[in-house]
Amino acid sequence: RDHERLDDLDEAADEELGRLVARTYRALRALPGVGNVQVCKWENGGGHLSVNVLARPLGVLELRGSNLPVWADMLPDIPQDEYDQRAEAVRAALV
Repeated sequence: RDHERLDDLDEAADEELGRLVARTYRALRALPGVGNVQVCKWENGGGHLSVNVLARPLGVLELRGSNLPVWADMLPDIPQDEYDQRAEAVRAALV
């Protein structure tokens, strides 16, 4: 929960971050309708590290690479019950 810079993580935090990103990646990739998963790091230089794991819908190839975060807001909304089920599957994979 601390604000950290990637440069300042110790070895234990590196390992924890790696495990968390890998498990999140695999959990998202296992969801139905996911074509690929992208991992991005944005850091504002002020000690706030953001690692984003983004799922690209299957068959929506125009969202490859850096286009996914730009266009993600234009994708149709997922019904709340489906969203909740998907979120629970990812949470369960991280426990």
